[in-house]
Amino acid sequence: MAAPTNIAELYDAVGHLVFRRCLQILRNPEEAKDAVQWTFVRAIETGFEVRSSAEALSWLYQTASRRCLWVLRNARVRSGILDRHGTEALPSTIAMPVDLESRELLAQALDGMVERDAQLVLMTHVWGYSTERAAEIAGTSVRTVGRARADFKERLRRLAAQEASA
Repeated sequence: MAAPTNIAELYDAVGHLVFRRCLQILRNPEEAKDAVQWTFVRAIETGFEVRSSAEALSWLYQTASRRCLWVLRNARVRSGILDRHGTEALPSTIAMPVDLESRELLAQALDGMVERDAQLVLMTHVWGYSTERAAEIAGTSVRTVGRARADFKERLRRLAAQEASA
């Protein structure tokens, strides 16, 4: 198969990979589809040029991951609206994700983290990359990945302690 030369060909070639990555983060197929669509629209809006498949896939993964982080961070806002207004705020056709609690905890722990550190946490905790592989992909040191992971674990520990005391 020849390397993609435009966004449409790129979508046909790697769209399913970007979807799989978004699904790993969001754990909701509809939100993952939205994130993929947003990512490719963003590529068109920014005039992204396809030079190589590897470069394009790297850019798409980073852009899609940022979008997924945004969705997770905004889940808290949506959750607050539901708390205040109950089920009347939900359209009847939307089903709530099954494991909303784990998504909420992940969103809370990621909230306020530097974006690069949040990306490293996603690579190691959600996608299952080794610390070394995450450092290689992000172009940073293994020590930086370790610090991001430690910060994330501390945030999770504090959140668990807050929930236990509540």
